[in-house]
Amino acid sequence: MVVLLDGAADEKVPELGHRTPLEALNKRFIDAVASQGSFGCTEGKGYTHLFMLQLMSGKPLDVPRGVIEAMGYGVQLEEGDVAYRLSPARLEDHQVRWEYQLISEDDAKLRLIAKRHIKDIEALDPRLTFYCQGKGILTVRSDVIEKMPAPPSPMHMDPMWFGELDPFIQGMRSENGSLVIMPWGGGKLEPGIEREPRPCAEGMVFFSKSPSVNGVASLYGLEYHEVSNYREGFRHALQRLKDGNVFLHVEETDDISHKRDPKKKLEMLADIDRMMSASASKLKGHTVSFIIDHGTSSVSGEHMVMRVPYAKAKITGGMTSTRKFQETQEGFVPLGGLLEELVS
Repeated sequence: MVVLLDGAADEKVPELGHRTPLEALNKRFIDAVASQGSFGCTEGKGYTHLFMLQLMSGKPLDVPRGVIEAMGYGVQLEEGDVAYRLSPARLEDHQVRWEYQLISEDDAKLRLIAKRHIKDIEALDPRLTFYCQGKGILTVRSDVIEKMPAPPSPMHMDPMWFGELDPFIQGMRSENGSLVIMPWGGGKLEPGIEREPRPCAEGMVFFSKSPSVNGVASLYGLEYHEVSNYREGFRHALQRLKDGNVFLHVEETDDISHKRDPKKKLEMLADIDRMMSASASKLKGHTVSFIIDHGTSSVSGEHMVMRVPYAKAKITGGMTSTRKFQETQEGFVPLGGLLEELVS
């Protein structure tokens, strides 16, 4: 089992005694894996899909985020389609600021407003698909791929104009004030894109709530399942361990980091550790690996491109902790060769 703790690496947080959440927390199960087996670091990427593409293919690839997410959510892309990821944002003071505190009422309202204003770009034959918290996919038929602001950092724009997508965005803004759904990460599914995973990835089954990870699995023709949260994903992953390698993506560690609440991040990591520790008997005899795709600061809420830790161990009946799974510069393994290290 490979477990991706999305954005779990961090910077040193003053309220945690100038330690990162991984440093500050005693993690009975996760730390035991780092203590009993391999422990080192690899290169992180700015976004999860870029990390996953290199992990699975063995080489750096740059497939647009919109394309990956469309594939992960089962949106069919035809020749001439441009796919964009959708995320909630506020447009105010000549800045695009990404919204990570969206409540369900705002989510429902935004969907209705977006559906009303999609007619403002009807010449592009637009299609909207939503999944949660204002996130979704927009596909249009166009020869133009608009270069849009991308999260998580705010971006200054003066004038605030978004090319051929501007009528759609400004229509939402005129009706709902500053809160809109922003397209970004646009691109096309190019015919020559490499779609062969590394041999060691064959047969792996993926569980994630994110189309970003599921889309990479789809790109490589691997089995994947959308889940509602990491606990559901872990239950399903446990059931499939008897069949071979499974990949569990924990997106929530990144989500909580964007909300800039280090104590909540600490609590979530502790819950994940308790969940896995409680299932140690079911995991006995299997190899469990923990990886991280990038850092996400729980102080600023922004992604951090940095070396990120990994750990791998075969689960036995008497695992103990002698070191912590935390940020490190030691034991570097290139990302292109990491998957072989984890599943060998």
